[in-house]
Amino acid sequence: YRPMYLPVNIYFDIINYYKPYLKKIHFGLDFKIQQKINFRISMINNRDDLNTDQYYKDILNNVSFGLGLKIKNQVFNISLQNLGPAGIIYGFSILNEFN
Repeated sequence: YRPMYLPVNIYFDIINYYKPYLKKIHFGLDFKIQQKINFRISMINNRDDLNTDQYYKDILNNVSFGLGLKIKNQVFNISLQNLGPAGIIYGFSILNEFN
């Protein structure tokens, strides 16, 4: 979904598993800054599974951030997600667009 007056894409996913008590809800925002930069932020509802009971470490559990940069015909993306006691996941991709 894209609001009319705000340069953002809104993402909302519901993931159902075979067991009825397992359901994940994923929410994300993709902000377009100028024509060449995208900033992404998202979160998922299972953050309680990763709590360490240390407030300063649990603030950003299951929150992910990303940044996309378009240079000529290439798009560079970098992202990270905090998995609490499991650590942080980093991702990087390069996309080459052919016209």
